[in-house]
Order: sequence, then structure tokens, then C-alpha cells
Amino acid sequence: MNPQPNPPLDAADREDWTEAFRYLALIMLVVLGGAVVVYTSAAIKPLIISGLVAYVLSTIVDGLRKVTHLSRQTLVVIVYFTSLAAFLLLPALLAPTLVSQSQEIYADLQFSFIELRTAVLQPIQTPSGALYLGDVFPGIAQLSLSSLLPSSATIIELLQATSTNLAWTVMIVVTTYYLLAGWPRLRSWIIALMPAYMQPEMNRVYVEVRKVWHTYLWGNMILMLIVGVVFSIVYTAIGLPGGLTIGILAGVLSIIPELGPATTAVIAVVVALLKGSTYLDMSHTSFGLLVLGIYTVLINIKSIWLRPYVLGRQMLLPEGVIFTVVIIAALVQGVLGALIVVPVLGSLLVVGRYIRRRLLGLTPFPTNDA
Repeated sequence: MNPQPNPPLDAADREDWTEAFRYLALIMLVVLGGAVVVYTSAAIKPLIISGLVAYVLSTIVDGLRKVTHLSRQTLVVIVYFTSLAAFLLLPALLAPTLVSQSQEIYADLQFSFIELRTAVLQPIQTPSGALYLGDVFPGIAQLSLSSLLPSSATIIELLQATSTNLAWTVMIVVTTYYLLAGWPRLRSWIIALMPAYMQPEMNRVYVEVRKVWHTYLWGNMILMLIVGVVFSIVYTAIGLPGGLTIGILAGVLSIIPELGPATTAVIAVVVALLKGSTYLDMSHTSFGLLVLGIYTVLINIKSIWLRPYVLGRQMLLPEGVIFTVVIIAALVQGVLGALIVVPVLGSLLVVGRYIRRRLLGLTPFPTNDA
């Protein structure tokens, strides 16, 4: 015999959960959610990166929809795979140049070590007699470039770390596509979890939060453009070899607070020390110090004044608040924290204003913004 389906319960026969059991269920859900977060904490940063990349690509998709009138799914495929191809092809295109420049830098460093060892072996005449640096610092005489290269154990650790990072990279690439393609359905599903009377308000909150992130993105684009133009002009003006390329790289990497500009500064100083200026009559060491000094001045102007000013105007937040939260986030959570702290703060302000108005019995949004 086929089992008969259970008849639906009548509303009068259904027993609702008691208030105590509801609180117990809520506590259990919170504890379970916390345990899941702790257990998967290693995946939080890759997921955040996936979300950021998906958001940037989503902005491009939305812009192209207004121009081409193609379906969103078609544009998602085009934008995603075009971006992925560019991400994969760019290192391949730059590889020959990077290899040749790396070989040149290695040769220059090897020559510098030979000169250093020669200088160490030469006696220094002092009033009390000849002084040999090799006797004062015995390790210097045996110092060589090969001694600074990583050992086999270090190489194995690097390979293990590279394998782990490769797995996370694959996860980011795949997750980015699913977030980009399925975000409208995911957003609708999340909002549908709310009671029906709250769903219009949640849609409005989502629009306000999205506006915050959109504004932050454009603020960073303006900042990258300003930094790239200024550094390119200055580096080219002082005769730094490859100054235009290094300046553009400084603008692109300025989206990563502190670490990005510092990376380009190291590149610029190394190039200055090895190549010198193309037309300034000064030693390589003096030119390297000049490049370092220019970077220090410009990056402090950017970090202390320009970045807070641009993002403050775009985000409608005080410049001092922008500067302070970026520094705190960089110290506590590193580069990723500094990258997202400003839009996260703006989003929390949007949600906080909504909750405050609800708690005070006011309309959820100001009437002049409706």
C-alpha cells in the first residue's frame, strides 16, 4: 500500500512555539553561526576578495547594459572571461621583460658584492695602524650573493605556500563568477527572508549601501588617476629610467593603501641606484636618495591630505575620520582591511541610521530622500 500523505494542519490545530523555545532556538542559531564562522575563518578573506572583484565587474556589466542593451547573463560571460584572459595574459606578455631585467639586476648586484668584498679586504689606515674590516666583521668577507639566496628548505616552504595560495586563487576565480552571475537571485533570496512588510525597506537599504560602494569605487578611480599622473610627471622630469611606467604602476597600485605605493617606491629606488638619471649629473646613490625623498614627500601628501580629501568628499565623511580608520584597519587587519574599511564604515552608517529611525518610531527614511 502506498502511504497516504499527511493532511495539512489546520490553523486552529497548529501549536506555535513558546516564547522561551523561540529564544532558545535563536541562541542555538547564533552559536551555530559563530561556530561556522570560526571554522571557516580562513576562507573569509578570499570570499571578501571575490566579492570585491565581482562588485567591480558588476559595475562594468551594468554600464555596458545601458550602452549595448544585451542581456545581463551575456555581458557577465563577456566581461568575466575577458577580464580573466587579461589577468592570465598580462604576466605572460611581461615575462620576457621581467626575466631580462631580473638577470640584469642580478648581474649588477653580483658586481656590487664583488666590489664590497674587495673594499673589505683593503686596509683602512688609522692613527693606531691599519684596520681590516674583515677582522672586525668576519662574515662580510665570506658574504656573497648566493649566501643570500633561499635554502632548499625555504624553497620547499615557498612551494607549499604557493600551492595553498594557488588553491585560494582558484576558489576566488570560481566564486567571483558565481557571485557575478547569480547576485540578483542571491540578493532577492536574502531580502525574501525578511517579513513581507520589511522587504521594500530592505530594498531601499540595499540601494543606499550600493550607492556607498559605488561612490567609493569612483573615488578610488579619481585617486588612482591623480597619483599616476603626478608620479609619472615627476619621475619623468628627474630622468628616472622607465619613469612613465613606474608612475602608472604607482597609480594602479595606490588602490592598495600603503603597501601598493611602497612596492613602486622600492622599484623606483632600485632602478635609480642601478641606472642613475638619464640626464641629471649626480651619482647613482645621490639619485636613489632623491627618488626616495620625492616618494616620501608625495606619498605623505597623498596619504595625509589627498586620499582623505577625495574619499571624504565622495563618501561625505570627514577627512580626519577617513585617515584614522584607514590607518587603524591597516594595523589591525592588514592591506585588505585598509582597502574595505571606508565603504564598510559608510555601509554601517546607512544601516545605523535606518535602525535608529526605526527605534525612535520615525519613518525609516527621511521624507525628503524618499
